Amino acid sequence: MNASLDLIISVYKANRQKEKKKYIATAQEHIELIRLLLRLLKDIKEISLKRFISLNEKIEMVSKQLAGWMKYQKE
Repeated sequence: MNASLDLIISVYKANRQKEKKKYIATAQEHIELIRLLLRLLKDIKEISLKRFISLNEKIEMVSKQLAGWMKYQKE
């Protein structure tokens, strides 16, 4: 899944750069795309509800971390 790889690359770049906001914002966009794709997989029954919930919890954790990182950068 390219969106997952793009997310990892964005987080890596944010971690390495002095100006992080642009890369964090990009990572947040990738998270939303991953959420959408995951929802589609559930809707077309390619993954079980149990698997969807498990993955969604992990996505939510990453999303919260990114939001906290962005908030820290704005201060």
